[in-house]
Amino acid sequence: MSTLDGKLGIKQTELKTAKDALVAAEAASKTSKTELDQLKQTNDSLKSQVSELTATVSRKDAEVQQKNGEIQQKNGEIQQKIAEIQQKIEEGNQKVAAKQKEFDAKQAELNTANEKLAAATQTIAQYTTDKRNLQTSLESLKADNDETKIKLEKAQKEVQDLKDYASQLENKYK
Repeated sequence: MSTLDGKLGIKQTELKTAKDALVAAEAASKTSKTELDQLKQTNDSLKSQVSELTATVSRKDAEVQQKNGEIQQKNGEIQQKIAEIQQKIEEGNQKVAAKQKEFDAKQAELNTANEKLAAATQTIAQYTTDKRNLQTSLESLKADNDETKIKLEKAQKEVQDLKDYASQLENKYK
């Protein structure tokens, strides 16, 4: 745009120079009509060039305004997209925080379950030991019971034998 302004300034300077030359020519000695016509033609040509340059500058200004509008529109769209992305990031962060909280709760439950499992495993181990001890005691008691049965049977037999002997003696002394 500054190039166009520079050209416009140059053309305006040329126009001024041409006008000055025209004034000087009339005042000096009223040059011939041909020279005057040439200067008028040059003046008209310069005016035409200035008009063209002015129109070009106006068109370029309009294009710049249009591009600025497009840039502002794109910038607005970009800002909207940024806001949407930031909102999605925030929502994602909230979901992550909720899932983290949920995970921590599940982890706490798991830790509690592991502690209960460890305690249950220890209890089962103690029960297993107690069961073995009780089985050993039971086997020992069964063996003692079997021995006692044998002794009882032997004692019952002896009692029976004594009863039979007593009965025989009674019968004999009766």
